[in-house]
Amino acid sequence: MKTILSCKCFLNQPVVFLKMIRCLTICSIVLLMVLGLIGCFHDDDDPPPEPIVIVDPPENGPDGKPIDTSDDGSSPPPIEDITKKVEKAMIRIEATVGEDKFCGSGFIIDSMGIAVTNNHVVTGAGIIEVFLKDEPTGRIAELLGYSECSDLAVIDFSNGETYGVLDWYTGTVSANMEVKSAGYPLNAQVPKWKPGTISSSPTPRDTNWASIKQVIEHSAKVNKGNSGGPLVDAKGHVVGINYAANSRLDIYLAIAANEAKQVVQKLRNGTKPARYESIGINGEATDQGIEVRSVLENSPADNIGLMAGDTINRMRNIPLDTGNMNEYCKVIKSNPNSVISIEVTRSGQTLKGQLDMDNMNRGEKLDAENDMEDLVTFRAELSVTDDIFSSDASYYDKYGVTATRSGQTTITIKASAFAPYILVRLLDSQTVIVQRNNSVRFNVTAGEKYVVYVNSANSNKTGSYEIIFDKSTFSNILEL
Repeated sequence: MKTILSCKCFLNQPVVFLKMIRCLTICSIVLLMVLGLIGCFHDDDDPPPEPIVIVDPPENGPDGKPIDTSDDGSSPPPIEDITKKVEKAMIRIEATVGEDKFCGSGFIIDSMGIAVTNNHVVTGAGIIEVFLKDEPTGRIAELLGYSECSDLAVIDFSNGETYGVLDWYTGTVSANMEVKSAGYPLNAQVPKWKPGTISSSPTPRDTNWASIKQVIEHSAKVNKGNSGGPLVDAKGHVVGINYAANSRLDIYLAIAANEAKQVVQKLRNGTKPARYESIGINGEATDQGIEVRSVLENSPADNIGLMAGDTINRMRNIPLDTGNMNEYCKVIKSNPNSVISIEVTRSGQTLKGQLDMDNMNRGEKLDAENDMEDLVTFRAELSVTDDIFSSDASYYDKYGVTATRSGQTTITIKASAFAPYILVRLLDSQTVIVQRNNSVRFNVTAGEKYVVYVNSANSNKTGSYEIIFDKSTFSNILEL
């Protein structure tokens, strides 16, 4: 059973990235004992829910044989010391999305209050709260960076205090290495531990919410709420970051430290909030496309109007119906600074738009395609011998239009090789530019008149073109 390890706290709506099979609140221990069920499951085959065991923390730290995995050959400290060190640097996370609240885990990597968790725990949340061990009052955290393809996020809850930190493991990860999972499963108020071993060296792995290059498969049991918590060695070094589980086969997955620390560094160094291999969503891949669970404000996804509940069917005309995130992440990785076409289904309607991966106002809002009867097309030969940006701007074609309604509208141009630009000159002399075979979207006011200029992108070149107006927005469309 593949299970995302963030759990739903308090409410019984679906957890981000999961298909809910059954959710029960944690408020009744008696009910838990009777039913043996809590949290949410995701399974491609939808089998009956399995009982979940709440793992008690050991009295004297995680049990199991100590292992020496340091690079310098030194022996590990006593188990009690490692337990205290790790628990001092662990955090419990509550993320509020609308009226719902979700929980996960994380760990501190900077003494000023910088921590790591999973993208699916925090991205899209309106409020992120961090709780330390034995502290009932949370601290508000800020999202510093996120990556849905790597399922990683960095948050900052600095407030002038200093905190314990965990270091990354730098040795070789191999089969039979002994490890411990630590975290706050099922919204536990104290950290929980479980020992296990690594099954094999890190390998690439695709799930329906991430596509990760180095994934560690291990047997250190985790539960919902462990998402973002550390997988540590005998010295308390972070070997991986737990993010998924298959409880039927006793297989648990963690993002390898070697990959995670590189992504985390990029997220820490970027402009807040930093983005890496991401458009700014929590999503789940299905055989229809990527179902959007939440959207981060001011992200490329948000800027084109993508909403929770949408399904992304295509990007760059690549179908995304594989049931995993592989193709989706390949498109993003191949176009990190580009404009990416996107096709979305919303309430049975197909919408199309353009994602601007650099947030440079090059994107195009999601919109339904206009029927041909709603369009007015002019076909012309452009006879331009000068650049409209030069001092002599008298050589261009132009069209006059009057807006019949207020709001956003689109003008499209289809052009030959010597592509004209479209320049929309508004009354305040503002200019909007679109390159050939593309559209320009801008706001208009009912009753206002506009002039649209078409000019070659190349001086002394000519070419044919079509310019297409939406007659549901414009009237008095005249070639001037």
